[in-house]
Amino acid sequence: MKAIITTTGKDKTGILAEITRYISDANCNVEDISQTIMQGNFVMIMMIDLSRSPLGFAEIKEGLDEIASRSELSIHIQRAEIFEQMHHV
Repeated sequence: MKAIITTTGKDKTGILAEITRYISDANCNVEDISQTIMQGNFVMIMMIDLSRSPLGFAEIKEGLDEIASRSELSIHIQRAEIFEQMHHV
């Protein structure tokens, strides 16, 4: 299964490192990533592959929610097929 993670928040050192470390520790693979800084705000979207992870989607979401809470970020994860259907014209 693939998922899309979107992250926004005030830019600070280590955001990308913390999220990708968590993804790696969960044995997920980052397949694509785009990130930028917009007027001091960190904005990132990434596609990950969860197929080899021992964790389920809900567990990965919980971990990302914990990172968001302690880092004062907005992090959302969505199954890729749902994301694609929502943005299909």
